[in-house]
Amino acid sequence: MSNVSTLLVILGITLGCWTSGFSAWLEMTTPDPTPAHIEVQHADPEGTTFTVELTGIEQETVAANGTEYTRFRLPEATFSTIEGAPEVPLISVWIAIPPTSDARVHVRSEGEIVLPDVQVLPHSPTPGIYPENEQYYQQNTFFPAETVQVGDPQILRDVRFVPVLIYPVQVNPVTRDVKIQTALEIEIVTTG
Repeated sequence: MSNVSTLLVILGITLGCWTSGFSAWLEMTTPDPTPAHIEVQHADPEGTTFTVELTGIEQETVAANGTEYTRFRLPEATFSTIEGAPEVPLISVWIAIPPTSDARVHVRSEGEIVLPDVQVLPHSPTPGIYPENEQYYQQNTFFPAETVQVGDPQILRDVRFVPVLIYPVQVNPVTRDVKIQTALEIEIVTTG
């Protein structure tokens, strides 16, 4: 193996150990990591109601910038992508709506836990580099501000859809409180 290959392997192992740490599954309904349970309760042209229930959440310790951070993960979910903001899990679903309708959302929390004193890892597109964006980390408010957001309508194969972005984890970087919505009832109401 060449010196360059050896160096790359060592660098990869070092970065893997440096950015990854202890990981634990915080059980809510199942002892093993499984995706959130999403179930449609009602759907018609006037709207769709569905529930989202977390089965648990993975907490991973990450050492970066001289700080010990926590990264929250959900199986089969992605992350918020605002650089330097707290990285939180994102569940996205698409809901079909009538051809000329728009949509608004009503959310009801059916369960919440609060974890105190947690420093959440900032999002970064570059592994191993995690700068905190002061715009988010110095605000005494929860991020993201809304648990559920409805995006602009899109059309796919002549069917109109809206993206529904669900953030079951919200972070207050100043107080270091983390709110986890363990169960949500989400109603997408069509208008127009």
